Amino acid sequence: MIVFPGLTLHITAKSNASQRTKNRIRERGAMGFVVRQMPQAVKALENRLGVLLMGVDDETPEPWIGWLPMDEIDMEPWVEGGKKKTIKTEIIG
Repeated sequence: MIVFPGLTLHITAKSNASQRTKNRIRERGAMGFVVRQMPQAVKALENRLGVLLMGVDDETPEPWIGWLPMDEIDMEPWVEGGKKKTIKTEIIG
C-alpha cells in the first residue's frame, strides 16, 4: 500500500509495539487516522521510520496529531461502514 497525505487508515499495533503506540491507537484511532506527512526518519523516534498521523474523532475539538513508528503498526485503508480491506503495507522511497 502506498501511504500519502490525506489517506484515511485503520491502524493496529503489531505484537512488538510499544505501550505508547498501543495507547495512541486505542485512545485516538476508533474512527481511523489521516496521514499528515509521508513516512520519514523521525528524530523523536530515534531516527526510525515514522508516519505523522491525525486521529479522526468527532468528539474531540482538537484532534491528536503525532508520529507513530512504521515498524510497530499495520495499516489498512479505512472503509466506511466498518468493513476493511487488508492490503500489504509497502513503503516506497
